[in-house]
Amino acid sequence: MTTRAGVGHASWAGRAPLVIAATIPVLVLVALPWRSVQLPAVPGFAALWLALLVACDLLTVVLLMGQYRAGGSPRLLALSWAYLWSAGVAVLYAVAVPGVLQSDPSFAADPDSLQWLWVSRHVVPPALIGLALAPWPASFERHVAARRPTRATMSWCAAAVLTLLFAQVIAKAPEGLPTITVGDRLDDAGIASVAVLNALAVGLAVWGVAKRRSTEGLERWAVVASVAFLAEVCLVALREEPYTVAFYLAQALSLAAAAFVLLAIVRETSRLQAHATETAHRLEERNAQLVEATRLRDHVTAVVSHDMRTPLAGLQGYLEMLRDDDLDRALAQRMLDRSWTLTRRLTLLTEDLLAAATAEHADLSVTPQLLDLNQQLGECASCFPDLDLELDCLPGLTAYADPLRLQQVLVNLVRNAQKHGAEPVLIAAGPDPRCAGGVLIRVSDAGPGVPATFVPRLFDRYTQGPATAPGGSGLGLSVARDLVAAHHGTIRYERADNAFVLTLPPASTAVSPPATGPAASPRPRAATPAGEVRQRARRR
Repeated sequence: MTTRAGVGHASWAGRAPLVIAATIPVLVLVALPWRSVQLPAVPGFAALWLALLVACDLLTVVLLMGQYRAGGSPRLLALSWAYLWSAGVAVLYAVAVPGVLQSDPSFAADPDSLQWLWVSRHVVPPALIGLALAPWPASFERHVAARRPTRATMSWCAAAVLTLLFAQVIAKAPEGLPTITVGDRLDDAGIASVAVLNALAVGLAVWGVAKRRSTEGLERWAVVASVAFLAEVCLVALREEPYTVAFYLAQALSLAAAAFVLLAIVRETSRLQAHATETAHRLEERNAQLVEATRLRDHVTAVVSHDMRTPLAGLQGYLEMLRDDDLDRALAQRMLDRSWTLTRRLTLLTEDLLAAATAEHADLSVTPQLLDLNQQLGECASCFPDLDLELDCLPGLTAYADPLRLQQVLVNLVRNAQKHGAEPVLIAAGPDPRCAGGVLIRVSDAGPGVPATFVPRLFDRYTQGPATAPGGSGLGLSVARDLVAAHHGTIRYERADNAFVLTLPPASTAVSPPATGPAASPRPRAATPAGEVRQRARRR
């Protein structure tokens, strides 16, 4: 479910790179009046700065390569080249700058070589970032996306070779490079050319992201890194002395150019990790639910098989005895009545299973009609010939219900009282005082009732109380709830009276009642064991 908090978080996450990219030039402009202010010199600053720069660059390369090899965007490979080159040049810087690795280094000892190192770090990475974010031909993008492990390894090797070649040129043949220094600083043409190239790289990156309508947070943060490169070049163009405000701000932006993408990758990785953890947790819960569902299915199958085996065995025995031609007529009639009861029990059991299955898919249907409640309660009592069952129903009381479904509800409630309560069991029916024309039916017994802690789960499917006798399927009360709901009625449990109370609404005004009066049950009346019902069901 989407919340306001989630929307706000996602919105800020999408706008954050744009806000920071706009903040960088503002920060430079704000610092201009104080650009020449001298700040305290930090001992070992160059070594610390280069160590942080190399660490950020290499870690960014490793994470970019990892995401690319794992199936990420092919543009991650090009971004990794930018930071791989930056890390290589930073290492060369550490070798060339006095006081970092050596007090008097021989590598790139002349000012021109040192400036070429600076130019290479502020031209090649921004250019590669711009090319990585620019629109690519579809064929080229597919080509880069293929054979990822091979291309990643080849890129590492190529970058290492190019860095070594560049180092050889700086060390062995500095005279082969054009002179770009005035004294010990980069000349105006050189600094202007670097600034223009950085501005073009920023424009290319912004154009590529906007044209492709990229929503990748990593690509937006790469644009911020290219802006940081450009801002650093602009500060260097001011030619301020070391340890001034402009100097420290330029070094901070140089680190930020590496840190922005690194932090974006870490954030994305942590988000993916959290998502993977949440998904794994949901899968564990789902697997536990499936295991529980399998256990319940096996339990229900065993219980239903047992419940069906008993009446089937009884029917088989009665039918074998009825084949005897010399059987007493009165005994044969009792056997027929018993067989009808067992058949009705099987019918209601199969209807319970069907109701449970159809209710899960919202396919449960009822065909209500006006019924004589006295007759319906009597038919329910006939299913429990050995139970002390009392009926209390006003003469002539009718209910608007499906006769088969009403029998299912009543039988399930009485069977629940028989298994978990105590005799006598009472079914009382009367008008619903809260609804004109409605009917209220109460099924109670003399048992201790349902524990208070279990009442909230009483009508859940497959649930059974802690002290439940073995053998139940846990379907009866949930089926009763579904059937009553299909009639637009209600069912509840009143613990104070240890009674299940169900209400049935009156017939819809749009449906005309049958002209012949209350409908009888669809069961054949000839088989109804009326004598036994009157003996065990005492009408009050």
